[in-house]
Amino acid sequence: MADGTNHRSLPERIDRVEINPHSDWQRKHCQALRLHYGKSPYWEPLGPLLLALLERPWLRLCELNVAILERSAFILASLPAHVRLDPDCARGADGSAD
Repeated sequence: MADGTNHRSLPERIDRVEINPHSDWQRKHCQALRLHYGKSPYWEPLGPLLLALLERPWLRLCELNVAILERSAFILASLPAHVRLDPDCARGADGSAD
């Protein structure tokens, strides 16, 4: 892993990590997204779609991650060409794609 830990030392498999239903994570994440991205040019209608996902009840972290990836892929595929990321923007200052 990037931080030097061995993935076998983690307490449980990532697909089994459960989300604590009693924590306030959803409200905090939604509030942070609204605060930091709410005035960005493409917040509407993209932001509310993401918020709707986050506000649903989730049992496992992997289920939420898959839903976010699927929704993101759908949204990105439906954006007009002039809005999509220019491949050169994904490159580092040294020209590498990391």
